[in-house]
Amino acid sequence: MALIRIGFFSETLGMCTSCDVILPQLPDAGAPARPFPTVYLLHSITKSHSTWQRMTSIERYAVAHGVAVVMPDAHLSSYADMLHGGKFFTYIADELPAIMRGFFPLSDRREETFICGCSMGGYGALKIGLNR
Repeated sequence: MALIRIGFFSETLGMCTSCDVILPQLPDAGAPARPFPTVYLLHSITKSHSTWQRMTSIERYAVAHGVAVVMPDAHLSSYADMLHGGKFFTYIADELPAIMRGFFPLSDRREETFICGCSMGGYGALKIGLNR
């Protein structure tokens, strides 16, 4: 398993941002990389994207189920497109999956892509799930 902290520029947000990614280890180093099923895990308003690794067993669950986990930083955005602020809904729903698939072997199949969260993150996951 690999835990990767990645920083990159988001065109949608117009700024540099970051996220943490958990990637399962391939059982055989010589095996061809297959796209991993992916869970996008959204944080609450009182925490940050790094809270998942520090306060839960997300790494153990990711390894046990063979899924990649993407944990983006969304600040205090409520995962919404703001009139005078970032477009976090568009960033998480549209731009982030494309960026992450460019960096890592993540599945683009609908049935292998999941989104969930806690508190504000649960709201964001439900909103994105219903709209996309």
